[in-house]
Amino acid sequence: MVRYLSQGLNTIEELQDAAYAGLSEVNKADAPLLSGTSGTFNTVFGAEAWMQLNQKGNLYGILQKKPFQQSGFRIETSYPATLGTGGTAETASLPETIKPTFEEAELTIKRIQHTYSDSDIKEIRFRSNDDDLGITAVRESVKKFHIKTQNKMLSADAGTAPAGVNLESIDRVVSNQAEAVADAGNEDNYDIYGFDRSATTSFDSNVQAQAGASFAKSDVRSLMSNIDNASGDQLNVWIANNTVADIVEKLYDDQIRYDGAARLKVGVNGIQTNAGDDVQLTVSQIAGIPLIRDSDIPNDYLYGLNTEFIWIEIGMPTQNEESSERLFTGLNGTKGVFTTIAELKAVKPTAFGKITGVVNA
Repeated sequence: MVRYLSQGLNTIEELQDAAYAGLSEVNKADAPLLSGTSGTFNTVFGAEAWMQLNQKGNLYGILQKKPFQQSGFRIETSYPATLGTGGTAETASLPETIKPTFEEAELTIKRIQHTYSDSDIKEIRFRSNDDDLGITAVRESVKKFHIKTQNKMLSADAGTAPAGVNLESIDRVVSNQAEAVADAGNEDNYDIYGFDRSATTSFDSNVQAQAGASFAKSDVRSLMSNIDNASGDQLNVWIANNTVADIVEKLYDDQIRYDGAARLKVGVNGIQTNAGDDVQLTVSQIAGIPLIRDSDIPNDYLYGLNTEFIWIEIGMPTQNEESSERLFTGLNGTKGVFTTIAELKAVKPTAFGKITGVVNA
């Protein structure tokens, strides 16, 4: 029986404890590999995949993980009143009540699954020292694919295709009405959380194109100001592919040498600074903000995020199940599956932005 129930659990640590009962420290790299019997739930293999999924220095790794609670949520689209107002005279009555504007959004939790199998004859050959692969090698390969493909989903270009049954992408979150309308014929690909992007600005992020022929520091300053002005919050991480990161780092080469590198760790609680003995990443800083490289990002964009307002909601941490029961699997051998249930959730689109078309002339 799969052990998970995200509802009623308040922290990702509580969800991990429920999912991996019997493993008190799922982050231990030297956890023993336990062989599973027929038709069993393999806690260790699932926990290993979950650990590796969260300790990568990529988009998935820098985002906080939270237990999934409900499919509906609200997005604040305006302040309760004009900023800088609220003073009252000494003898004045109480002012009128104020309230922000909210839009309702829908979050559809997604199930990501990858199955694998190995025949009994193939396993016999492997155990007889023939030049063949056994179930252990097949399982390990599919586990790595299960991990890699989820980050690939998060990194997908919004204009290519809608998310469908896959995870939402960061590019779809960090988009706006103008971008959707400009991509004629593909407008629906930009829709997210029930918002028709081409028809509303309610879920608009800050999107700007590189201003000149070559990328400039003014592009960075402009995006930082736009995010601050629109949301009242400041971004805390940059992320881009290696090509874009090279362009940006070259521009800030003197500052990188002066400021030094940022020391970070990643995990279920997302990106954290001052990692101390647990440091896992050493990255450049751009305008004092860490820059994460992720080769899965396909486009020439530089993304700026405030990770307080975007995370991955987890319905079920990665689980692994295997069975060698022929009548159950319909196979003469072993069949297994890796499963993760999750979805990307963003609650304040104005706290994110991107610069498109980052190139040097």
